[in-house]
Amino acid sequence: MSSSDSPPSKRRRTDSEDEPIPPAAAAIKRSEIWHEDGSVVLQAQDTQFRVHWGLLTMHSSVFKDMYGLPQPDVAGPTVEGCPVIPVFDDPTDLLHFFRVLYNPTMLTKETLPFATVAALVRIGRKYDFKELLQAAVSRLTHDYPSTLAEYDALVLSKKRRIGGYEGKTFDILNLAREHNIFSVLPLAYYTASSGLRHYRNMGLDGIIRADGTTSSLSPHDLQKCVMGVNALFRAQLKRGYTLSWVTISPEACSNLPGCMKERSKLLQTLLSVEHTRVLLFNSCESIKGWIESSLEHCCIACQTALLPQLAAGREKGWEDLPSFFDLPPWAELQNDL
Repeated sequence: MSSSDSPPSKRRRTDSEDEPIPPAAAAIKRSEIWHEDGSVVLQAQDTQFRVHWGLLTMHSSVFKDMYGLPQPDVAGPTVEGCPVIPVFDDPTDLLHFFRVLYNPTMLTKETLPFATVAALVRIGRKYDFKELLQAAVSRLTHDYPSTLAEYDALVLSKKRRIGGYEGKTFDILNLAREHNIFSVLPLAYYTASSGLRHYRNMGLDGIIRADGTTSSLSPHDLQKCVMGVNALFRAQLKRGYTLSWVTISPEACSNLPGCMKERSKLLQTLLSVEHTRVLLFNSCESIKGWIESSLEHCCIACQTALLPQLAAGREKGWEDLPSFFDLPPWAELQNDL
């Protein structure tokens, strides 16, 4: 057989053909924060933000120090002449953060979405944007105050500085705990605890947000919530607390059997599921009507004594609130920012 009739020689397989072809790298995309005159590109995962060194260094000591570092001899990646700096943050957080940084009038809005407030806390704390961090913390402390007077004012005004949604109570608690916003924790734990009863399985599976994601607590925090609210529920009947006036008659009572019967009826109403939170910290005025209508058949001594005792019980309950969730006293809950 001639050489022309010989079968073609087999091509030797290369090492690269033995290996699987790697998936294509994720395409880099530009965010809506892309300023044509920007001087630096921050890249978080697959998203780039073109911003201004001057604005970053004006507000952030971390970026100011970063800008002052000597440049390496070997040039790094650039986009349109701007250096690209990788950052390890959630792109969504950066988007919310830069929206505020470039448009600070957003902070004048009475209510901001939680996602914006959370981004200001996370990015502001990490990179030392002091003013924006404080603006976010002030919204948290407004909605979750550390004094009973502030709480009563909040209930009366019904104005919240952070928008509400399903799962917000869990998200607030997680944010405050993770970023050492300690003064928010007692009321955040209490609110999350009170909200557990609204959700199937006591919130153990988390709460579904409107976007389909789940807001959940760690097992440790869930345990704190369940144990704390149970302790609060029992404590409110003890002497000096909110409902002690229902079970302890004033010495001047002139109709002990009749008054006890009427106050027992009121207690059953207040201990119903619908009014569990009313027992602890709602203003005296909010349940004054219930008391007056329920106790109109009680003697004058009982009617006169109950409201002052309720007010004193609320004060004591608020003062002791941190202890129910295994937290230090209010005076020691200083925010560590």
